[in-house]
Amino acid sequence: MVNQGIVYSDFTLFNQIDKEKFKELNHKRFGRELVKHYFQLFDPKYLRLALDKEDYVGGVVVVEASYFGEEIGFDYIDKLVVKQEYESNGIGTDLFEFAKKESEKLIWRARADNPYKKFYKTKKDRIEERDEWNIYSIGLNDKEWEDGIKYVLSKEDTFVSGIKEQDRLENHLKL
Repeated sequence: MVNQGIVYSDFTLFNQIDKEKFKELNHKRFGRELVKHYFQLFDPKYLRLALDKEDYVGGVVVVEASYFGEEIGFDYIDKLVVKQEYESNGIGTDLFEFAKKESEKLIWRARADNPYKKFYKTKKDRIEERDEWNIYSIGLNDKEWEDGIKYVLSKEDTFVSGIKEQDRLENHLKL
């Protein structure tokens, strides 16, 4: 699929991509580093990258939502990112629509102060606004929505917000 010179590539493993380019894309866009062990926290169900030549300009990472290894019936958008200078050309919409096509039931979260929540609000079936997070979904029934909120709120932040959080995640991974 090509959009304005953009090529989309699909992956199912993080070791199939240039992790440094992916980290840089997220850092430049959000101004925060991914946690040190981000690529070891889970395996993506699928990952689509938008590329301009060899530059990563957008991406979506989706995982199967699960508790203790048991799937719970919907998927979670862990990352949806578009490089700032590539905004407003349809890449974010293309990435989101791909995720929606691949997964009929989706849940995701964004910080309450996320400047793109207006975009997310146009894509969701449901929303719950909390102090720290806004939670969105598509295609979930009432029970899945309740489970989804619990799931999303239980997830660790995958961006480093300080030394203490990084230490906490590293200790959690050692358990």
